[in-house]
Amino acid sequence: MSWYTLTANVPWLTLVVLLPLVGALLVALTPSVATRVIKQLGILTAVITLALVFAIIGGFQRGVGGLHLQFEEALRWIPSLGISYHLGIDGLSLFLLGLNALLFLIAIAVTDSLTPRLKEFILLLLILEAATAGILLALDLSTSSSSMSSGKRCWFRSTSSSESGAKAVGSTRPSNS
Repeated sequence: MSWYTLTANVPWLTLVVLLPLVGALLVALTPSVATRVIKQLGILTAVITLALVFAIIGGFQRGVGGLHLQFEEALRWIPSLGISYHLGIDGLSLFLLGLNALLFLIAIAVTDSLTPRLKEFILLLLILEAATAGILLALDLSTSSSSMSSGKRCWFRSTSSSESGAKAVGSTRPSNS
């Protein structure tokens, strides 16, 4: 059950990640002396991002059982290397994404316009917002690796009780040595 249905052919999650980057680009192109415009661009970008996240929250299908991901986007990026672009959201990430958008809006709104290097500060806040959203939404950056593509599990174990490092063993069972 959701409040409404979002159009399926729109990459909603990609927009959540890219919108703060577009705002950061606009801030980067603004002269440093235009502090009021820089702050307004930052707030506008954060408000639009928050509105987009609220739209995703409203379109989220509550009550779907299991570990069902929604708004999933999967693109093969570099097929020869097995690298793909895969975003999706579940119930926990949904509310963390909302909190992320709200906190960055508050952080930009309460920033004093007389802050030294305001342009760089707002620019970095917007980049950090995009990075945080990307971390919350990323499902799989690479679909295959040498030990995982063949269906083998990778066990981690300490090589001795005195060492703190872990060693990867490419088999389905840990070895006795």
